[in-house]
Amino acid sequence: MMSVVRHADPTAFQAAVGRLLVDDPVRHTGVLGQLAFHPRHDSILLTAHHGNDLLGALVLMPPGVALTSALPLPAHDQVIDYLIRHDIHPSSAHGPRDVTDPFVERWCHRTGAIVTTEIPERLFRLAELIPPRVPGNSRVATSTDVPLVTRWNSDFLTEVGFPGSPNPRGSAAFVRAALAAGRAHHLWVVDDRPVSFALVSPPVVGMSRIGPVYTPPDLRGHGYASAATAAAARWARGRGARDVLLFADVDNRVANSIYTALGFVPVHDSVETGLAQPNTL
Repeated sequence: MMSVVRHADPTAFQAAVGRLLVDDPVRHTGVLGQLAFHPRHDSILLTAHHGNDLLGALVLMPPGVALTSALPLPAHDQVIDYLIRHDIHPSSAHGPRDVTDPFVERWCHRTGAIVTTEIPERLFRLAELIPPRVPGNSRVATSTDVPLVTRWNSDFLTEVGFPGSPNPRGSAAFVRAALAAGRAHHLWVVDDRPVSFALVSPPVVGMSRIGPVYTPPDLRGHGYASAATAAAARWARGRGARDVLLFADVDNRVANSIYTALGFVPVHDSVETGLAQPNTL
């Protein structure tokens, strides 16, 4: 018999999924990062089962972002049935394309939802770091840098068009929470002026993820983003990360070439797809 279970908190959820996530921390980087650095009791944490066997899991984090990496195709209809019955409507779906595209297709077919945005991404993993030669130095942002980092984070989200308005990832509260959780905003500084930043998380199950990486438009073309990314990667490796990851926009050839030059290699393609019900458009 097929069933879906909603878990009351992240601790109960992690106990239910067992080794499903930790056996492949690269694929499940989004879910693991959410649970480690932004655990919220208002997240919707679901596991899908066939009898006593675990089939998969789905995490919906406020404001309704469905993280799909651990939800295999055989569990899609089962979980979608649960979401419909409980009047839960994801605002977007994010994960590897092999599961996210079919989930979005089934969700839209079943509910009449509309795709509003689609951001194709590629997950990269660091092989051997190749540091760039760029004037300046790196420092980790402190609480005094929150206004600057908040503005740059918001500008990044606007530029790439991530779903959600306003997007909570562009708020000062998000930046302060990241600092409190031990995540490091590496600022690249030239002549005492910050010119770029790269956010990196401490290792979770041997995995650290970098992102976002942002340089204001008027400061681009000098290698500052490469330098900030390399500094973030060294920081992660220095703290024991086996897998240093980052996402890049598939269509951004400049970013893809920068990360390849630093020693990152492609892992898989992902997507973040914005969703809306017809009566909300």
